[in-house]
Amino acid sequence: ITDPTKQYDVNGIDEAAFKNEPIAEISFFTPASGKPGIATIGAGAFEGTNITTLNLVNTKITTLNNLFGTLIGATPAEDKTNAKLQSIALPATLITIEASALVNCTALTTIDFSKATVLGTLSSAAFAGTAVKALDFTGNTVLTTLPNDLLNDGTRYTSNDKLTTVKLVNTVTSLGTTFKDCKALSSINTAKVKTFANNAFENDAALTSIDLSAATSIGTSAFASTGLTAVTFPATGLTAVPNKAFWQCSDLKTVTFTMKNNASAVASIGQEAFAYTGLESFTIPARIVAMNIGAKAFAGNDDLKEFTYAPNNGTADVAYDNTNIVLTDDIFSRCSDITFYTTETFATDFYTTFTTKD
Repeated sequence: ITDPTKQYDVNGIDEAAFKNEPIAEISFFTPASGKPGIATIGAGAFEGTNITTLNLVNTKITTLNNLFGTLIGATPAEDKTNAKLQSIALPATLITIEASALVNCTALTTIDFSKATVLGTLSSAAFAGTAVKALDFTGNTVLTTLPNDLLNDGTRYTSNDKLTTVKLVNTVTSLGTTFKDCKALSSINTAKVKTFANNAFENDAALTSIDLSAATSIGTSAFASTGLTAVTFPATGLTAVPNKAFWQCSDLKTVTFTMKNNASAVASIGQEAFAYTGLESFTIPARIVAMNIGAKAFAGNDDLKEFTYAPNNGTADVAYDNTNIVLTDDIFSRCSDITFYTTETFATDFYTTFTTKD
């Protein structure tokens, strides 16, 4: 390239091609008929430039790598940071975003996925250290899962306080620890998500609601220390609430079990699953044949006043006794003022099964 006033037919940009060049803008035009256009851009191609907006829509790249040469070093002093890039638009041909692709682009607030409809792979730490406020995947047609630690790297960036909104496409059915420690995240649509990994949303203090209607599996501590105020479990699919699932959700007031044919699928509640929440009452719903409740499942709930066991709403179509609810030690540890209710008549005193400890 010798004349900056001309358009050139270029099919690739080498690694470090513009490294440390004082350019603030680069444009990719729609290739002329029969021309391939830009199909590859090497790592570090724009390292050290002053580019603030990068529109890749007219390129033909299939992989987004670390174009700005940024990285997380062994110490903060060894980090390579880009404080110029503010927005990037991705092309329709993009299939893969590699690990740490935009890491340490500290001024980056906008990633436009609207044309990237066949993007199928997002990698860990791809957006770690950015200032991205929203992620919108709704135009995508193939994405099924999101990786662990998309915005965190596990060492330098262990939390994110910028991201507020995520719009998932309906094909996404599995979430890893994608949004763990995203403290400002307040909105995400999860109506089609079946699997929530361990720690999936842990410490997301601004998250006040979550849709579990399609959930079949929830991991340990998946929603621990979030801002959830209410939780509704689906009628089918989800059979267990795992250990510490909602631990320390201090604003959680309501738990509802959705019924199908007058029955609920949930059959176990793990250790400390609802410990240190804001629950004021809890009901094991109608026609649960068995419910195993783990140690300290409701520990530390100072506001918990009522615990109700109503397995068949007073009907006599199923025989119940107090062996249908299996309780382990210290379920109500540090819950000082609970009244226990049941609609059932038991051969032995139901209430002797429960223990309240200071």
